[in-house]
Amino acid sequence: MTKKTVFLDMDNVIANFDGALAAVIWDPPEMFVPGFFRNLKVMPGAKEGVQALLNNPKLNVYIGTKHTTATDYSPSEKVGWVREHFPKLLKKMCIVTDKLLLRGDYLIDDDLRWKDFDGHFIHFDKTKPEEEWQRIAKYFENNKDLLSPQEKAEVAYQSIQNTLKANDLLCSMGVCSHKEHQE
Repeated sequence: MTKKTVFLDMDNVIANFDGALAAVIWDPPEMFVPGFFRNLKVMPGAKEGVQALLNNPKLNVYIGTKHTTATDYSPSEKVGWVREHFPKLLKKMCIVTDKLLLRGDYLIDDDLRWKDFDGHFIHFDKTKPEEEWQRIAKYFENNKDLLSPQEKAEVAYQSIQNTLKANDLLCSMGVCSHKEHQE
C-alpha cells in the first residue's frame, strides 16, 4: 500500500503564530526578533490532531513550513520548536520559501495563497483550531481515497449487498418495483 503524503503548515496550524503577534509590540515587528518562532504556543487541538494523523497507517505526515527571509534564525527556531513540541516530526520537516514546491497528496494550511498546491489543499480555519483539528482527523479517518484497490472493492461489494438486502426487505413488505413481484 502506498501511503499518502500530508504536509502540515506550521504557523497557525500547529503553532499559534497569530496569538503571539497579538501579544507583542510592532516596533520593531517582533517576528524579526530572536526567540519569536522558538517561543510560539501550540495551537489548541494540534497535539491530538497531529497524533491522529501519525496513527493513521495510510498517511506519511510531514511539516511543510515557509520561513521568513527577513531573518537568519527563523529556520533554526522552527526546528527547535518542532524538536520540543512534535519530536516525531523533527526529521520530517520541509522548510521552503514557496510551498508550491512541496510534492505530496495533501497540504493543510491556513493561508489561501497556497490553494494551487499540486495535490489536495485543505484550508485550516485558524479562528477555530480545535474544531478544525477534529474535522481534519475525521476527514482522514473516513477518506475513501486512502483505501487500497482491494479495500475499495470490498466497500463496493458491501454496498451492493446492502442494496440487495434493502430491496428484498421492501419486496417482503409489498413495496416493490420489480414487475415479477407485483402480480
